[in-house]
Amino acid sequence: MAYNGRKAAQWCKIHAQDKQPFVDACAWFASNALWQGGIEMTETWHDREKEKVAQGTVLGTKVARVADRLVTFLIQQEYAEAYPVYEAGSSWPQPELDRIIPNVRLGDLIAYKYYGASGYYNHVSVVVRIVRGVPYVAEWGTAHNPLMQCDYKSRRWDWSKNSDMSMATLYDLVVTHLSMQ
Repeated sequence: MAYNGRKAAQWCKIHAQDKQPFVDACAWFASNALWQGGIEMTETWHDREKEKVAQGTVLGTKVARVADRLVTFLIQQEYAEAYPVYEAGSSWPQPELDRIIPNVRLGDLIAYKYYGASGYYNHVSVVVRIVRGVPYVAEWGTAHNPLMQCDYKSRRWDWSKNSDMSMATLYDLVVTHLSMQ
């Protein structure tokens, strides 16, 4: 079955403000969107596991719920191609952030490495709307309390709704566009 980014984006719009099942559930949200868009579960990427952790019970395999593992899996399985979008380091001046992401489509993922030197993707979101080339994303994982939920349906990919500022001013940031195949 071919991936349908519109279906994935629609699922995200409906569920963006749902109660999050566990803290830092961004990859779990993205995995569910990808499954809704028609990508089939695999032996290592599925929703049939539960694991007890300090914060409670988490769902799915580690690939389905950990941002860096999900990004790596999607690229290795050739479900997605990675395109660098932005990279800022701790040296000044910072590069100019262009809000437009070329060739972005509904259902694509935007992956973030905060404090760019960490080498790991810390967060992932799903493109649900595009306005003049600027993607807007839906996500979970921004509420660091499992009893909370996201209080918005989407945000501009480069804007922190929690801090109400550009992400480039908040973090040493690396951003990658995952173009879904």
